[in-house]
Amino acid sequence: MLFQVVNTFCNAGRFAESLPLAERAVDINPSLIDARQVLALCLIHFERNEEALVQLAEGDRLSPRAFQQVFSLGHRSWALYGLGRLDEALDVVSEFVRLDPSFRMALMTRPVFLQALGRTVEAQDAIRKARKAAPGEDLGYWISFAGGTYMPKTMFASFSQHFIDAWNAMPEETGA
Repeated sequence: MLFQVVNTFCNAGRFAESLPLAERAVDINPSLIDARQVLALCLIHFERNEEALVQLAEGDRLSPRAFQQVFSLGHRSWALYGLGRLDEALDVVSEFVRLDPSFRMALMTRPVFLQALGRTVEAQDAIRKARKAAPGEDLGYWISFAGGTYMPKTMFASFSQHFIDAWNAMPEETGA
């Protein structure tokens, strides 16, 4: 399937080549949620967040029972974050964590949004939960983990800084 080629290109950092292929994947099979999700990720990478939200909503509408819908929540939260709609982004990623409490990217994203909203104590609690999912991993692991995503550089810069700020604000006795 073409959307798998797009994923491969994105994983290789070849986003300029990925975007037209992702658009073509949606043209070929508009009801396939995977194609719309990978197109949304490409759009998010190019900071076309409103368009990404449209693709995610349409994919969810056309595939209402698809198991991949939970991933739409993660992608949607990034698009909302990119648009500065932090309260909505937090609600969406909180739902993702509720539905899949072991998914590391969701666990990492929640404290970022809380910290961005100035809710440091809650961000610290969210980091504790993330660390339980990956015991022994240090701050470098988490930042490197986020760096391997499709986020645009500007989003990654603020995303990682919010995570670092929340991590560093944790009291010593919590193991931070």
